[in-house]
Amino acid sequence: MRRALLASPLLLATCAPAPPREQGPLTAKAATVGKGTDAATPSPTEPAYGATSTTQIGALDDHAWPPPKMSVEGDKPAPKEGEWAPWQRDWLHTIEGAPPTFYTGFVRPDPARAAKVEVVAMDARQLELDMAIGVEGPFPPDEKTAGKWPRAGGKLPREAAVAKRVVAAWNGGFRFDQGKWGMSIRRREFQPPVPDVASLLMFDDGRLGFGTWGPKMQTPPDVRSLRQNLDPLVDGDEIDPRKRPKWGGILATGKQVGQRAKRAGLCRTKGGHVLYLWGNELDPHDLGSGMKKAGCDYGLHLDMNLYHVGFVFMSWDDAKYEKGKSEALSMAMGVAHTRYVHAPSPKEFFYATLREPLALGFAADGQPQPAPAWAPSITVQTTGAVRVTRFDARRLRAVLVGGHAELDPSGKRLFETSAPAPVSSDDAARVLAALRLGVATKEAPLGLVLDGAQRSKPASGAATLFVDARGRLGIAAPGTPVPPSRYSLEAPPLIVAGKALTLPPTLDLALGLDAKGNLLVAEKTSAPDASALVQALLQAGCVVAIAPRGGGARLERAGRDPIATGGADSRVYLLAARPEPTTFRFDLDEQDKPLWPKVTTPVK
Repeated sequence: MRRALLASPLLLATCAPAPPREQGPLTAKAATVGKGTDAATPSPTEPAYGATSTTQIGALDDHAWPPPKMSVEGDKPAPKEGEWAPWQRDWLHTIEGAPPTFYTGFVRPDPARAAKVEVVAMDARQLELDMAIGVEGPFPPDEKTAGKWPRAGGKLPREAAVAKRVVAAWNGGFRFDQGKWGMSIRRREFQPPVPDVASLLMFDDGRLGFGTWGPKMQTPPDVRSLRQNLDPLVDGDEIDPRKRPKWGGILATGKQVGQRAKRAGLCRTKGGHVLYLWGNELDPHDLGSGMKKAGCDYGLHLDMNLYHVGFVFMSWDDAKYEKGKSEALSMAMGVAHTRYVHAPSPKEFFYATLREPLALGFAADGQPQPAPAWAPSITVQTTGAVRVTRFDARRLRAVLVGGHAELDPSGKRLFETSAPAPVSSDDAARVLAALRLGVATKEAPLGLVLDGAQRSKPASGAATLFVDARGRLGIAAPGTPVPPSRYSLEAPPLIVAGKALTLPPTLDLALGLDAKGNLLVAEKTSAPDASALVQALLQAGCVVAIAPRGGGARLERAGRDPIATGGADSRVYLLAARPEPTTFRFDLDEQDKPLWPKVTTPVK
């Protein structure tokens, strides 16, 4: 499934005393020769390398926020129609430095009518979505007795992690007795997903997948919650592609016209934005038209009718939801501001929490960050005599360069036979950090693969640091097959499967990966023993780690240290990468072609 499984491991490590810091690009005086070089042979002329920079890191963020202006038909649009305005309140929790989390606006599906489709744009970069069960269920198949699970049905979870970060909640879809649709909440399955149904997938890392469930599709393992409802209301350029004659039962009020009612929906724009839409006196085509005018390429119809449609903004400071405030998007919805918090919802509902911009205990290091800078990707934590730097694997790309003092299988310096290429000019403008990993010696060889060629003799019992085709770092434990990779190097293992191994006598720096593939680099700030570095990595969540290949290993950080484009030792450069989309179509491939045939049979 396209882009459904994006997590991959990332790891590094180092050890031995650190040499004096370089003050600029490597020169003949600054570079060192590997210990494996024959002392009787004159040292070759050391190459000079250019300096890196961070001049292109900001250009990688092309996410438009707020979304582009909505399309407006006719010569006389209503005042402010199609325009976005930030929804801000003094009491609303926000991420420091981030732009407004929400924007609102409206369009008219039919300029000849007064009916409006009101739209809330949600910045998916700042938010994570999940769901909660309603008072009326649905209940898990093995717990059909009302009130048995969960005990606070219809209300937001009474958990501090939710209560203190929730900023919005809104209605879900139709009840299961009105159709066969799948739903899971926090991996608790209420009903399995079924093919050909409009679906929203909520992943562990906060990504959102929109699309139509495939005929042989299985729920990806990193999907936390999912919801299906009816057919897609919008798919590509089409509204109601299966020509469904009826989209739910109508609660007749006054002069009822056809299928017009209060209706709500959720959609994804071509630019990756998430929109909630609702309106009064809307038929399904009206709601779909609003989605198209707002730029959506996929839309789900949610619930409908008075009391079942409601969107509430909120912010709270305690797990009991006693200190805080909430406000309904519109009183015309027919729900009070207490809905989902103190006034329970009959049916299941969605809620959005602010993402944690920093890992627990970590803080921004004050140096250049990949975009967006308000969500730091490189953070630090100092405990005692150890500083741990954390690199968010989703926001960085790795480049591995062999050091010219590395030895080939014959024991000669690589520089004398085939010099490794430094980072390219484009990459050099995006370098945020470099890991100098030392070099192997003739007495203690370690494998090195550059551009698919084995450049130095492999060793038994070593771990392998590799860079995959997407630029993600990974670590293969000793004896574990290494995934296909054109760039890799071997290094002594320190941690395997979350357990520390026998430690070297000295260790100044160690590198590892946590369970999500984020890089963790531990450095001495004074003189602790080697176990202090390893314990700091374990406490930060490290599951696999390596030591350096040799002496001189250290972390260089843009803004703090000069970083050259190559050197005597092997290096891993960490580059700013284009942010991965937080929303995607799981039913399309990389060229936006369907992964399976679309069902076009009209619904009877």
